[in-house]
Amino acid sequence: MVWVEFSIPQLKTQFSAEFMAGDLETIKEELIGLYQSLKNQKKSDKIVFSSVFEQVMLTFYPDESTGSVALEMVLKPENNVESITLTDLIGIDESYFPALLNDLDELINWQN
Repeated sequence: MVWVEFSIPQLKTQFSAEFMAGDLETIKEELIGLYQSLKNQKKSDKIVFSSVFEQVMLTFYPDESTGSVALEMVLKPENNVESITLTDLIGIDESYFPALLNDLDELINWQN
């Protein structure tokens, strides 16, 4: 279990979410492929990732023509119907990927 923090000027929230180690390895490999595709201006498929209980859902939509990715986030601090749901859509370019991959490595190796 890890703590997820979402922070914007009007809102800051933290909650726990569970990720399977194998899922983190898979998303890391998919993001490495997406990063390489962006750098080489090649077509890539979208990537969908979610935590065990769907508290964190991320979808990466690549746009090779601009060398960027639209990242859609859906965050549900609690896994029930009454939980608030935070959604956001941001654009990132390839410069974000080294830090993103490094942070994934930290999560994967956290308990080792």
